Formats: sequence, C-alpha cells, structure tokens
Amino acid sequence: MQINMSPQFQPQRPALAARARVSVLPRRAGHGRLARALILVGTLWALACGTTEAETECEACLESGGTWQVVECTRNCALQDGSCYRDACPVPCAADSCGTCFSQSDCEAVDCAWHAQGEALWCTASS
Repeated sequence: MQINMSPQFQPQRPALAARARVSVLPRRAGHGRLARALILVGTLWALACGTTEAETECEACLESGGTWQVVECTRNCALQDGSCYRDACPVPCAADSCGTCFSQSDCEAVDCAWHAQGEALWCTASS
C-alpha cells in the first residue's frame, strides 16, 4: 500500500490569522478581568457616595414647596414635636451634626449626648 504524500493531502498548518487570534485570547481575558474590576469599583463608589432614597425624597419635597420632617414630606411643618426642614435637607447623624440624630442609640453611637425631659427628646454635642 502506497501513501499519497502530495502537498494537497498533507496536513496543513493553521493560517497565520488563526494563530494570531489564538495568541490574542490571553490578552482579552486580562481585559475582561479589568472590566469586571472597574465595574466593581464603580458599583462600590456609587453605593458609598451616592445619594440615599431619603435624600432624594427630601430634595424633591423641598423643591415642590413642602417641608421635610424626619422621613416624610409635609406642608408647613404639619407634624408636631418634630424637626422640620424648610430650606435644606438634613445631614446624616454625625458628631458635627448631633441635632439630626433621632434616636438615643444613633446619638450615642456618634459620641453625642442624648437628653430626655418629659416627652421632649433631643441630641446635642457632648462637652
């Protein structure tokens, strides 16, 4: 039995373009990792630095002419015995903004002083 070894029957090497594509694949995998990392960083930044739903609701309330009280939009500070914001939304409870802390645990967690006198409750900077 004789084997035909003419060029048309010999195994062919992959074309140069196919080999080039194969060598690019590892670089593309690197780009995929980079893209995933950038998406992760962007998501974390948005979560850490983005506005909360309450801030957005407050801003919309004030822009419409309402007043913001703790967690709801009212007209002319309708809720009694509660903080009322007419011009600007409250800043988050923090040591430099104790007046925006509405619970004893939140107040004390940021090293502010909680006060209770009868039904009146408030938070101030500790001295």
